[in-house]
Amino acid sequence: MRVEVEKIRDESNLLRMVVLANLSKIADPIPNKLLTVTAYTSVELREVPEQQLLTASLSKPKEGAIAVSRDLFKQGWVFGKKVYIKNHGVFVITDLMGNSKTKSVDIYMNDQDRALQFGKKQIEVVLLDV
Repeated sequence: MRVEVEKIRDESNLLRMVVLANLSKIADPIPNKLLTVTAYTSVELREVPEQQLLTASLSKPKEGAIAVSRDLFKQGWVFGKKVYIKNHGVFVITDLMGNSKTKSVDIYMNDQDRALQFGKKQIEVVLLDV
């Protein structure tokens, strides 16, 4: 009987240690990141109108798509993953930003005026696990 009680106590202590070691993940299972969010658009090439602009994932840029900074990409924010941008909706990662950008997301917009009007904001962003 005493051996069983010791075994249960050991298992209980082990479970407590695992929970304490992972408390931040348990308390916040979907980590939000406060990121710099901007907007971008493509400008048609007048010299070669039939040439199609492509994103880094080799798809056509379209509404509902975003580019992410390379530091986020290295953390698993890869092509095809969905991202929720607070008060703006869900977007799909299809493009990468330039090397100088960090902790940033760029929303693709068809309208250049709308993209410029969006500006630069600090917004909570969540990488969705869907």
